[in-house]
Amino acid sequence: MQVRANWGSRLGFLFAAIGSAIGLGNLWKFPYMAYRNGGGAFLIPYIFALLTIGVPLLIFEMALGQKTGKATPLAFGSVSKKWEWLGWWPVILTSFGVGFYYMVVLSWCLNYFLYSFKLSWGAETDSFFHKVFLGLTSGAWNIGGIKWPIFIGAAFFWVFVWFIVVRGIKDGIEKANKVLMPALFIMTVLFVVWSVTLPNASAGLKLYFTPDFTKLKDPHVWIDALKQVFFSVGVGFGIMVTYASYLPKDSDTTTNALITALADGFYSMFASIAIFATIGYMAGTLGKDPATVIKGGPGLAFVVYPQAINLIPKGKVLFGAVFFFLLLAAGITSAISLFENFVSAFVDKFGVSRKFAASILMLAGIVGSLIFSTGAGLYWLDIVDNYMMMAVMFVVYLEVMFLLAEVGLDKIKDFVDQNAKFVKVGTFWKIMMFVVPGFVGYLIVNDILKNLIHGYGGYPTSALAVGITVTLMTLVFALILWMPSGATKRAARRGSKN
Repeated sequence: MQVRANWGSRLGFLFAAIGSAIGLGNLWKFPYMAYRNGGGAFLIPYIFALLTIGVPLLIFEMALGQKTGKATPLAFGSVSKKWEWLGWWPVILTSFGVGFYYMVVLSWCLNYFLYSFKLSWGAETDSFFHKVFLGLTSGAWNIGGIKWPIFIGAAFFWVFVWFIVVRGIKDGIEKANKVLMPALFIMTVLFVVWSVTLPNASAGLKLYFTPDFTKLKDPHVWIDALKQVFFSVGVGFGIMVTYASYLPKDSDTTTNALITALADGFYSMFASIAIFATIGYMAGTLGKDPATVIKGGPGLAFVVYPQAINLIPKGKVLFGAVFFFLLLAAGITSAISLFENFVSAFVDKFGVSRKFAASILMLAGIVGSLIFSTGAGLYWLDIVDNYMMMAVMFVVYLEVMFLLAEVGLDKIKDFVDQNAKFVKVGTFWKIMMFVVPGFVGYLIVNDILKNLIHGYGGYPTSALAVGITVTLMTLVFALILWMPSGATKRAARRGSKN
């Protein structure tokens, strides 16, 4: 029987949990969301959603993992065998779904990190990114060829993360995060300081910090804030259940959840200062309004920012290298958690070695990343991500139903409060667990109706059908892994003899 590892220190766990929460979206999605939803006013619904929805959900997920001492599937299954499938679903969603394209995006970051030393993207950054680098075709069904620099980079990250995860919790994941997270924080501080000293940076910062309180009357602003909290903190991915399962039973769950969520939120708000300051400088240099320059998602990172880097008067190479290093560091720590989510689940369930489980995911991941490395890769990334994130919200909804129906609020509350050294969850947490399903249910219905009525992204129905099918297949695989069979029982027996 394999002995389950533990974190070497609480700091190691917190670095890993915060590293999982902080990802690419903190740097390229949050700033745009803030701009689109009232600038500084957006921070009000964001902080509200973080404290009232994000933290309570995080407390539950961490408590479930910590209390059971099992990775996500068996954490659910140890409470009720019939719910084990719900633990497998986020594991398959994140590791085989999100992971397939997340490694490709990391490859973009690595390539652009290397490009930054010679400013290889040239003057026409939009054309370079879409036509030269991605080789973007005319549509989702025009697959085009494989862009080998992208695919090789993705394969490199699958192997790189494999190397970290097979070394285990203490010697692999904890050590990697103890290096990457301090480096990320230090470089972010330097980047923010450098950015705010650029000429006309104040124009961009005004765009960020000037609140438009009229936006708060728009329910879509609150919806955007809630979604940003879900996907940034990482609830519904199963990762926090798995990471917390390596904690001792007497660890302070409430404080761990608060530190993780607040660190993620603070990083988003702080790093956005650099983004808006650079946008202000760029707009001033080009004689444009900063509001006409800013974009969200990959367009910000790979089109707008390289254009801004081209305009930096001194140190543009270093400025570019630092920015793409930040993207890499934030992305790698999240990729590690996606990988570990699957590995720990397979090790716990089937008793296989960590190396064997990691190798299965690595080989499948390299193959799965192929489609996202083609000329149509950006289209398929956008389509699949849309439905995967809808599925994650559904997981969150079912998690709370599981808590209410099977676990019981008082059991989790008592477990968490008996270890609380500073803050007890009390009645507030129980109230929020009744409120959360209403919020999440509304988000799910709202997204489904929008997709049914308006479609998504102007893509053909056939392409959207593939995205839905791929997402549903993750549920099918989760059910297959949950179903008891002679094969799984034999695998478990073999593992127990090792």
